[in-house]
Amino acid sequence: MSKLNNLSDGTKKKLIIGLGVLLVILIVVFFYIRKQYNNLNYIKEDKNNFIVYTFKSTKKKEYTKDIPYVNIKKSIGKEINKDIVNFTKECYEKEMCTVTYEYDVTNKVLSLLVKKIDYDVDFGPAMSSKSYNLDLKTLKLIEDVKLLELFETNETNVEKIIEEKLESYYDEILDLEYYDERECNYECFLKYRDIDNYLDNVSYYIKEGKLYAYKSYTYYSVFGEEEYFTEDHFKFLIKES
Repeated sequence: MSKLNNLSDGTKKKLIIGLGVLLVILIVVFFYIRKQYNNLNYIKEDKNNFIVYTFKSTKKKEYTKDIPYVNIKKSIGKEINKDIVNFTKECYEKEMCTVTYEYDVTNKVLSLLVKKIDYDVDFGPAMSSKSYNLDLKTLKLIEDVKLLELFETNETNVEKIIEEKLESYYDEILDLEYYDERECNYECFLKYRDIDNYLDNVSYYIKEGKLYAYKSYTYYSVFGEEEYFTEDHFKFLIKES
């Protein structure tokens, strides 16, 4: 303290100004790094683009195909993008086929759901989906079992939720008089949906902090109840955050 007192007023002033400038620089650097981190720029391949964006798209009549690209510079990004191309390639080359996707970033987990519907098949459209849940801290894919554990649930609960929702769909279809229970009971309903197991064809993904299971199944039948089904009928809310 005595040494500071021995400094001239001019030197003290310069020292204070220097410390102030250093503090401003540190604050600017802090907010810049935080912004880069929040925007995920530290792992992006292209910092000027979103973490997931459409890199290939086409539309013929009502058939739209949007192929997503995971904008991550590490090898895991290449692996996911290669898998997406393989999953959508056949559909992209067909006219009567659609590809859509949705993604979300929650608590440093990137969740991407890719959906395709092939209309060029017998007995109604064929649906399928694939999801990718990536831990953005470790840059490793999260296995389904681990993802369920993060939400403190398991496949037994998922199976029960899907079963209960499908039963409610069946009841609504009966109320709307698409057919009578004597014509088609619940087992018949599942048969027309090509459902043998509630956990088959399920893709897990996170949206707005909630865990969903997207289940693909046949929604056409001889009874014409395809008019009943909407996109929401394939999304099953498993657990709130």
